[in-house]
Amino acid sequence: GKVGAALQLDGQGAINLGDVGNFDILNRFSYSFWVKFEEGAQGTILARMKDDDALSGMCFVLSPEKTLQLNFVSRWLDDALR
Repeated sequence: GKVGAALQLDGQGAINLGDVGNFDILNRFSYSFWVKFEEGAQGTILARMKDDDALSGMCFVLSPEKTLQLNFVSRWLDDALR
């Protein structure tokens, strides 16, 4: 945070928050977070994906072009919004 209480992550690991946000793309939800990126940063910011062949779930990703990408996935191959 502004006074030093925020997490500092180096992009080399992950934080497992357990079974929170247990809903799917048909449920209403909202997320809010502040992120400050270092120069050259990219990758997944927040994700909740099932560990199966369909990779169903959602994720927020910072693209190499520095745009925020939000993926909603029911089945990655043929039922996803990006």
